[in-house]
Amino acid sequence: EKTVVFVTHSLHEAAFLSDRVLVMSKQPGRILADIAVTLPTPREPEMMRLPEFHQTYDRLFELPFAESLQRRPQ
Repeated sequence: EKTVVFVTHSLHEAAFLSDRVLVMSKQPGRILADIAVTLPTPREPEMMRLPEFHQTYDRLFELPFAESLQRRPQ
């Protein structure tokens, strides 16, 4: 078994290529979330149409916005 660390800003890439996605915050860089990707392997492009893919993508998409809302001055 091999481990690969892949850095990307593409949520589609992260959700499709990964078994696990670590989402980092802005400065200071810290881990916001550790998300398991449950799509079966090997993966085919058609799998991006599955509800499981969209659930993972949506979760990744919402994380940075949730963090920025928490940081707003009141």
